[in-house]
Amino acid sequence: MDSSRRYILLSVIILCAALPAIGAFLLYFVTQNPTLRPLGLTKEQLVEFEGDAEALAIRVTVDWGRDQVPEARKAELRALIADRLIIYTDDFAITMRDVPGDRVGVTFKVGANEYGPMAPEQMMDGIIPSLIALDMTKKARE
Repeated sequence: MDSSRRYILLSVIILCAALPAIGAFLLYFVTQNPTLRPLGLTKEQLVEFEGDAEALAIRVTVDWGRDQVPEARKAELRALIADRLIIYTDDFAITMRDVPGDRVGVTFKVGANEYGPMAPEQMMDGIIPSLIALDMTKKARE
């Protein structure tokens, strides 16, 4: 009887310790607000969530034509964009959208400023002004 009482007491202590985390996860699951998961929060989730974080990051949208044959190029383009941006900032999020046709367009957005869509070969023409806009937005908020 004494050992079963210890196991019950241990179970109650564990349940009480885990209850706030379970409650926060259930609240996140219902509202889809990523700020309710501070340990599971990624920068891309925070940028995609509507709020102040949207103006403080570069949102890259890649419109990928469904008629593009090699699917591996899609991952390569995402990695190429990330490699170019990570040199200057880590405040960016990349979204890949499938669109009809065979064209690929890359659009950079910082707050209300939008650069593109442009071909992947002309990507630097969008990266440079978006980095300048991000820097100016951060300085204005300070």
